[in-house]
Amino acid sequence: MVRALTVATPLVRAEGKVIHAGRRTATAEGKIVGPDGKLYAHATTTCIILDV
Repeated sequence: MVRALTVATPLVRAEGKVIHAGRRTATAEGKIVGPDGKLYAHATTTCIILDV
């Protein structure tokens, strides 16, 4: 969390993007931004890809 979301906060947008997708691992990032471009939250992740 970068800043709080309150009742007065206008509609926000969640964006997600895959940074890298390999054979066994993948990395991605996500963020929540307001209509004026203000950043409310951001995160990154690394995932292990398993065969089922």
